[in-house]
Amino acid sequence: MADKSGYIGRSPSDSSVTISRQTNTTTGAQSTFVFNSGYDVGYMDVYLNGSKLINAIDYTATDGQNVVLTTASTAGDVLEFVAYKAFNITQPINSATSLVVSEDLSVGDDLSVTGSISGEGSAITGIVTSLTAGSNISLSGSTGNVTIAGLANTANIKSDTIDSGSLNVTGLSTFRNTVLLNGDTKLNFFSSTSQEGQIFATSEYLYINSSADNGVFVQTNGFIELKRGSGSDKYIEMNSHPNHNGEVSLYYNGNKKLETTNTGITVTGTVGATAFTGDGSQLSGVVSGIELQQAGSSVGTSLTAINFQSGATLTPGSGGISTITIASAISTSVLTPSANTVVTLDLSTAQHHDLTLTAGITTITCSGGVFGESHSVVITQPSSGIATVGFSTFFLFPSGSEPSMSQGNDKIDLLSFVVKRVGTAGTQLLASAGLNYQ
Repeated sequence: MADKSGYIGRSPSDSSVTISRQTNTTTGAQSTFVFNSGYDVGYMDVYLNGSKLINAIDYTATDGQNVVLTTASTAGDVLEFVAYKAFNITQPINSATSLVVSEDLSVGDDLSVTGSISGEGSAITGIVTSLTAGSNISLSGSTGNVTIAGLANTANIKSDTIDSGSLNVTGLSTFRNTVLLNGDTKLNFFSSTSQEGQIFATSEYLYINSSADNGVFVQTNGFIELKRGSGSDKYIEMNSHPNHNGEVSLYYNGNKKLETTNTGITVTGTVGATAFTGDGSQLSGVVSGIELQQAGSSVGTSLTAINFQSGATLTPGSGGISTITIASAISTSVLTPSANTVVTLDLSTAQHHDLTLTAGITTITCSGGVFGESHSVVITQPSSGIATVGFSTFFLFPSGSEPSMSQGNDKIDLLSFVVKRVGTAGTQLLASAGLNYQ
C-alpha cells in the first residue's frame, strides 16, 4: 500500500484502494502462475478451490509478477489471485505496469510524459487537434494532413519549416525563397484521374519523369536554354521570340554547330553520315552527279562510280570535276626484226603486236603486262626464205606442246594469249596459235 507515514491502517492521503483479480483453471500439474496486471509484494491473496492459502507456507509472491505454489496444482484446480493496490494522487507513480483510469483524470499542474500518448485525442480539451483558417486551410489531428483550398500564399505562413505527412493544395500556391524537399522526397503531379509525372533528385542526377501518354509539354514565348551547371556553355537553345521564329541551335564545347533556319539547317563543321537521300541537284560546291559523253553527246547521268582498269587517262580539274580520256582503239605495235634475233613484246605499251619476219631464227619473248590482259600477235613469214619461230618459257601452250609455226611464202599465223602471272615468281602467258591463214 502507499506509505502510511506512521498511520495504522490506511493512510488518510490514500485516495483509493483498487483490487485486481485473476482466475486460472489448471489442466495439469503446475506450480508457477503469472499475475498479468502485477502486484505489490505483501498485498497478494491466493485461493485454491475456494480455500485461502497462507503466504510463505503454501505459496510465495516476491517479484511483483509471479506466484509460485509450494505444492503443484492438479488438473481441474481453480486458483484465484487477488491483489490490493493503493493509489495516492499526491505521490509519484512508479510502476512497471500500466496506469488504467476508468473515470475522468484531472491534472492541476504540469503533466510530464517521457513516453508517448496514443489515441486520436478528440476528447482531450485544451489541445489543438484541428485548425481552420477561414475556408482555405484545415488541419486534421487524426491524420496529420494539411489541406489548402483556393489561393495559398506561403508568405503569410510564418514558419521556418512546414513538416507534414501530406500537404494537399487545391488551386494556386505561391512559394517565396526556397522550397526544400529532403531525402527521397518526390514532387508528384496528378491529373484528375491519375499521377502523370514527378520531379526528384539523387546524389547524381535530377529526374523529370512523365507517365502521361502524350509526353512532356514545355511552352514559352521567349527562349529555352540547356546549359552547364557552372559556366556559360550552352548545349541546346530554342528561341520562340518573334525575331527568331522558333529557331533551334545545337552547341559543342560552347560553339554553335547546327542551327535551323527558314530554308533548312546551317551546319558549322564536318557532316558525317552513312547515307544521304535525294539526287543532290540543289547542292552547291560538291559534285552532285556524273555525266558520260561520247563525241560530245550525253549518254547517261546519275552514275555513282566508274572504274577504269587501263586504257583511260583521268585529269583532275577544278570544283571536283575530272576529265576522263580514253584511246579511240586498242594500242598496236609493229615490229620488223632482223634475222636471228630475240623479239621482245612490250605488253605495257600495246595489246596487239604485228611481226614481219626475216629469214632466219626468231625467238619471241615479252616484258611488262597486267594480270588478265589479252594480247594478240600476227606473224607474217618472209616472201623468200624460211623464218623459224620459237618462244620463251613465258608462253604456256595446251598440253605443254609448243606449236610448229608456218614457214615461208608470206604465210600468216595468229598467236593469242592472256596474262596469267607477272612479277618475281615469273611471267606466265596462256597461249594458243592459229596457223596458215589464207
